[in-house]
Amino acid sequence: MPVFKLDLTTAHVRLGEHKAQATDVTLKLTEEAAGALNTTLKTKVFSTGLTVGTADTQPTF
Repeated sequence: MPVFKLDLTTAHVRLGEHKAQATDVTLKLTEEAAGALNTTLKTKVFSTGLTVGTADTQPTF
């Protein structure tokens, strides 16, 4: 099950010869994850698209 949708709207992306860097990628909750959290925790506070944080990544290739 996908947990987050990655939103690159406000992200900073840099490409290098053998790597890339993305910072401030916004993590938004998917519908499936929101439903699973609400069911498991017996609540209704989690919604689709809820921003839960940001992430940085540096993949090399």
